[in-house]
Amino acid sequence: MKYCSKCGKELADNAVFCPNCGNNLNQTSGQNGNDNKKMVVLLATILAVVVVICTVVLVIFVVKNTQNKNDTTTQETTVTATTASTHDIEEERYRSLKQRFNDAKLKAANNGTNVKKEKNAAQEALDQYEDAIEHNDTALMTQYGDEAERYVSKLESATNKSKKVKHKNNKVETQYNVPEYEKVDFHVAPKGYIDAYYFDNLLDDDVDRYAATSLAINEYFAKKGCQFKTKALQEYFEHQKWYVNKGKSTDSVSLIGEEKHNVSRLQKDREWYKKNLYGATGNAKDFTFGDYMAVAKMITY
Repeated sequence: MKYCSKCGKELADNAVFCPNCGNNLNQTSGQNGNDNKKMVVLLATILAVVVVICTVVLVIFVVKNTQNKNDTTTQETTVTATTASTHDIEEERYRSLKQRFNDAKLKAANNGTNVKKEKNAAQEALDQYEDAIEHNDTALMTQYGDEAERYVSKLESATNKSKKVKHKNNKVETQYNVPEYEKVDFHVAPKGYIDAYYFDNLLDDDVDRYAATSLAINEYFAKKGCQFKTKALQEYFEHQKWYVNKGKSTDSVSLIGEEKHNVSRLQKDREWYKKNLYGATGNAKDFTFGDYMAVAKMITY
């Protein structure tokens, strides 16, 4: 049994038309088939759209995830580079503080100043700083670096308080006590009879030549045990292995032969350099201990 799709009349199985409303039953079946085809096409279209949307979402997810990984890698690289840069800066700072520490110790020894407390504190701070650098600990490097800076500065301040001694003439002079390992073996005074402007062939700068002539002249006296009034000269000779301070004055020592000739020649050279640098009435350059050591190192034999 079947029914009319228009009026609902019950029909025979082999009926072609509805006796009640005249509906063509074969045409209705064809229309239902077309509707079914349309439904299939619609479903296929919807499915295709869903697949496309899922594909787009998946691509976006993959791209985003890759970008996040790249950003993380870039951040890690930046952090690593920053850490390396900080490490290099702190290493350079440590080397500078270590040099200042050594210079202060040397100065304290020369001045006879007791800085044991400040020296030990600075040494401990520098050791902690060095350990932090070795472990590449950024926070501790900064903390211990600042502490080392503070204690080295305290050592330098304490070092500047020279220990002094008074002699019979009440003249105050610095007392030197240079350790043997800090002494050098420089020789500036020429051997053999020299001609004018001896140091012109050894040094390029007139200031250095002036300092060299002063050192050479006084070296002849220093080798006879003389003591010098000029602090820089005395400090320089105290650092020489061959120097023995016998407390003699330069006026009490006589020079003969080669030494006398060379000192006379060097004194004339020194006057020429003085005039050339400062004018006929100018004062000589106030050379420091460091100046003398640098010049002597350039020409010593």
